Amino acid sequence: MNICRITNPITTENSYLLEEKGSVLIIDPGDSGKILDFLRRRNLLPEGVILTHEHFDHIEGLEEIRRICHLPVTASAACGSRIADPRLNLSVVYDLCVFQMSGYVSPDRHHPFACAPADNVFSGSCDLSFHGHFLHLTECPGHSPGSILIRVDDSCYFTGDYMIDHAEPNLTLSGSSRPDYIRRTLPLLRKIPAGSMLYPGHGEPYRLSESAESLHS
Repeated sequence: MNICRITNPITTENSYLLEEKGSVLIIDPGDSGKILDFLRRRNLLPEGVILTHEHFDHIEGLEEIRRICHLPVTASAACGSRIADPRLNLSVVYDLCVFQMSGYVSPDRHHPFACAPADNVFSGSCDLSFHGHFLHLTECPGHSPGSILIRVDDSCYFTGDYMIDHAEPNLTLSGSSRPDYIRRTLPLLRKIPAGSMLYPGHGEPYRLSESAESLHS
């Protein structure tokens, strides 16, 4: 399976395109223009979208992708509903969040936006298949109520805004919960085995050189 990373230069958000046999699964559609251009140039067929969580930078291109490609969207139940509220997806503070993340000051104001609710939602965990590959999705609240961890084939993990290289998870946002992170998510992250490839929502993908058991609370 080929994994392509497409980064939004304004928000620094990573979208991932999982490609197998000419079909693509999109994780976190941020920059719709870049994603659609990539699909057209390579003549790839998108089959679905998975959201790691509900924040605006990870869903900014979702409605454009839906409009053109008519794709089903899979997310946790919390994420699946929160994307429809500009307050809960944090797009009401788009420019402030971008400044806090990267120091970038946009010359143009970004307006709040809402997305239609996700088509397929789950609570707890769920399993998906994609052209012979196995995906396990698990709720991991803390950074946001709708955050999930995606494991693919026991060899790589799409971690959303957790496990960003050399960065602690942001647990200070509206909707964040440190108790949920410590009680529910931290134990799951600590079980990721050494040698796994990690694909975070920001920053470079990397191989976990040591066991994540040492993650602190």
